Amino acid sequence: MWKVLLDRALQLQQDLCRSTKLYDQIMVLVLMVNTATQVVMTFEGLAPAWVYEALEAVFLAFYMIECVLKLITSGLEYFKSLWNILDFSVTLVGLVDLFLDSEYYDTGRFTTFFHLLKMFKVCRAFRILRTLRFFSGPKVVMKVIGKSLKMNGVIFLLMFCMFVTFAIVLRQNFSKSDPKRFGSTLNTMSTLLQLLTLDDWISVYYTSRNYGAPNIIIFIVLYILIEYYIILRKNIRMEHCLRLLEALEKNQQSLQIQTNYLYRLIESTEGPFFYRRKEADEDEDELQDSQ
Repeated sequence: MWKVLLDRALQLQQDLCRSTKLYDQIMVLVLMVNTATQVVMTFEGLAPAWVYEALEAVFLAFYMIECVLKLITSGLEYFKSLWNILDFSVTLVGLVDLFLDSEYYDTGRFTTFFHLLKMFKVCRAFRILRTLRFFSGPKVVMKVIGKSLKMNGVIFLLMFCMFVTFAIVLRQNFSKSDPKRFGSTLNTMSTLLQLLTLDDWISVYYTSRNYGAPNIIIFIVLYILIEYYIILRKNIRMEHCLRLLEALEKNQQSLQIQTNYLYRLIESTEGPFFYRRKEADEDEDELQDSQ
C-alpha cells in the first residue's frame, strides 16, 4: 500500500511543479499587461476613463484571489516573504483606492479625508515591482541590496558627512567670490550636488578665479575625488556581494536539478511497473521451487 502511496505522491509533486510553472507564467503575463496599462494610462485621450477603471478592477480581483489562495495554503508563513508583503500591500492599497473611488466618499463631509487618502493611488506604480520576483537577476540584486543595507547606510552616512563638511568650508571661504553659488548653505549644497555630477564644474572654478579665489580648484578636486572614491568602494562591495549571491543561486539550481533527477530515478525504479515485474519474478521463483 505504501508503495502505491509513494507513486501517487511523486506524481502529485510533478503535477504541482507543472502547475506552479504554469501559474508563474500566467502571473508574468498578467503583470506585464498591467504594467502596459499603467503606461498607457499616462497618455490622455487614448481610451475612455471607464476602460482603465474596468481593467484595474479585473487586475485587482485577480490579485485578491492570489492573496487569498496563498493565505489559505501558507497561513502566517505568507508574511515571511518580502515579495508577499509587497503583493499584499499593493493589493490592499488597490482596495482602498477602489473603495475611495465611490461617489459617496467623494462628496460631503468626507471630501478632505477622501482627497488625503487619494494619494494612495501613487502606490499603483509599485505594482510593477511584482514582476521582479519572477526573474532571477533582479531578485539577486534585491537580495544584495537587502543584505548590504546596513553597510550601505554607513557609506551614505559617510558621504553625507563629507557633503556637509565641504558645504561649510566652501560657504565660509568662497561666499564673497561667488555669492550666487556659495552665498547661502542651501545654494552651496545645491552647487555640491552639481559638482558631484561633474556638470559645469569648470564654470564654478572660473567664476571664483576671476574674483580672486583660484584656490577653489583644490576643494573642488578633493570633493569630487573623495565622493567618487566612496561611491567606487560601495560599487565594488556590491559587485562582490552580487557575485557571491549569483554563485549561491547557481548552487541552489544545481541542487534542485539533482533533486528532480533523483525523484525521476526513484519513480522509474520503484514505480508500479517495477513492483509488478518484481511480483512476477517472485511468482516465477515460487513456481520453479514447487517444481
